[in-house]
Amino acid sequence: GMARTPKTEVYAQIIKDLKEAITDLPNKTAYAAVDKFRVNKQAAQAMLGKTYLYAKDYPNATLAFKDVIAKEGTDVGLLADFSKITRAESEFGIESLMESSFISENKNWGNANWDRNADDNRHLQLSGPRGPFTSGTSGIREGWGFNPPTLKIYNAFEATDPRRAATVITTQELVTMYGGAFTDGWDTQGCIRTKYQTYAAETNDENGNTPELNFSTNWRLIRYADVLLMAAEAYQKQGKDAEARIELNKVRARAGMPDITASGAALFTAIVKERQVELAFEGFRYWDLVRWDLAQQELSSLGFVKGKHELFPIPLDEINGNILIGPKNQNPGY
Repeated sequence: GMARTPKTEVYAQIIKDLKEAITDLPNKTAYAAVDKFRVNKQAAQAMLGKTYLYAKDYPNATLAFKDVIAKEGTDVGLLADFSKITRAESEFGIESLMESSFISENKNWGNANWDRNADDNRHLQLSGPRGPFTSGTSGIREGWGFNPPTLKIYNAFEATDPRRAATVITTQELVTMYGGAFTDGWDTQGCIRTKYQTYAAETNDENGNTPELNFSTNWRLIRYADVLLMAAEAYQKQGKDAEARIELNKVRARAGMPDITASGAALFTAIVKERQVELAFEGFRYWDLVRWDLAQQELSSLGFVKGKHELFPIPLDEINGNILIGPKNQNPGY
């Protein structure tokens, strides 16, 4: 075993690893179609920028993000249609720098495994709307009802923002927009995800397959809009508001939304809001709130305790199996 390592040393090692990878990795467009799943230079540069951002080293974060943005229009860019960003048809497309890949392998209830070796993206089925549900023309299949969206995220969108309908709709909108129906009987708030959802087109029932077990939608781990918003944040933290607005407003323009003209604290608040709506359901919100020190404000009603929940506990098995650490080395509050 080894003793606990200071955070600064961990960051330094991550940065060293990423810089070495960047030197060796090819540009995103250099890969042949069959190799698009492999890590590329722009993904590593984005991760380097994100690491610096989390370490609050904003000048170096800016430099790393600038290397990615320099490839805008060639290796990276924004997909024109926001509603297609997380759909199978745009996998490894212009906006996607890195993905976690899933495939359909003719799964059925008889041969499906239930461990980490499952190759399909069953998480989509887990979080699809639990019935009674009829999709109308939405193309959404009934799911198992976990992780339902909230009215809070629905209301976070500006009323005129087309990203809202491409992210979350109300049960009433399911009726009016798609002719479907959803009976809200599972302690939800009457909302249905449209981003990362159980779309019938992204699974199949061929060869006796069970559709619930054959979703092949990839998770987007890094996409270009995220890079632009992180770059905007890094600029703003250095007082470079004009540069921050340029990157922020690229994301706004793709959505058909008016430019943000704010400066200072108001600009930072606008960037916070933009990340919330642009990246909804993509797995970044919690860690954003923690590093912005907004987690207690936003999550205390859900049980978040400041000074504790910024970190996970060290598993007891790790403590018991390592002679160089003990219970006294556990993270605060656990």
